[in-house]
Amino acid sequence: QDTVGYDTLGHCYFIEDGVEQRNVLDHNLGLVTRAGTLLPTDRDDNMCRTMRDAVYGDYVPSTSECRAVTTFWIAHPNNILTNNAAAGSLHTGIWYIFHREPTGPSDGALPRYQAERTPLGRFYNNRAHSNGIDGLMIDEGVKTTQPSSSKPEEY
Repeated sequence: QDTVGYDTLGHCYFIEDGVEQRNVLDHNLGLVTRAGTLLPTDRDDNMCRTMRDAVYGDYVPSTSECRAVTTFWIAHPNNILTNNAAAGSLHTGIWYIFHREPTGPSDGALPRYQAERTPLGRFYNNRAHSNGIDGLMIDEGVKTTQPSSSKPEEY
């Protein structure tokens, strides 16, 4: 609550794995969220297409796959976002991205599809402006399987 994230590399306020619930993000300001290199979703278009260690074969991601830098990245709907502002992100201000199953260290902590079937927590009086592509995006989760010939992308 009452924090400012300014000129960050990669996601700014990051509720990542898809198991995090009942968090309250209130009265926070995120400004100038830029590309980073720690996670594939932190990268800008150029980095995404050139840093391809984890893709299958010679796969080159499309431009639309490379646009995920976000000020507020929320991976489970059961969280509260009130009175926040996201401005100047490279790609998206506020992104709800509900994973089919938890990722990272939280893998297996919740039943498959739990996040996708959970009602959205309170979302009130938030602002998003001057972001590169989207102010607010609601999307399905990240890829949770290893790259293969049928799905060569990293995430």
